[in-house]
Amino acid sequence: MSKDIKKAQIIVIGDEVFTLPFKLTGIGKIYTVSRGEENRVKEVVEDVSKITLPDTKIILIVEEEYSKYVQDLILKYRFSTYPIIIPIPGPQLLRKHDPRKYYLDKARKVLGISIELG
Repeated sequence: MSKDIKKAQIIVIGDEVFTLPFKLTGIGKIYTVSRGEENRVKEVVEDVSKITLPDTKIILIVEEEYSKYVQDLILKYRFSTYPIIIPIPGPQLLRKHDPRKYYLDKARKVLGISIELG
């Protein structure tokens, strides 16, 4: 693992269930947003965009349901090394879909190849 990534600040945005594992491990700065508080998500993203400078190393993990609120950040920094923005499906989405199929589909879209798991 790169020393750069080890020094990066981790920020997590999601609901109570999504952020709990991050809280338990003591990872990063946690923003817990309840369902229906979309305005709070917008505020958090604005705060993150204020501290996101070219030399600031940030990894932003956001519950996929709220990823539409970070689209501006994704477009703004798409050619930069940081911030790294990772949308992850929350528990509600994984209950509806098979996680194995979901991640294989995501990998296929990102990598442009199909992956076979034994």
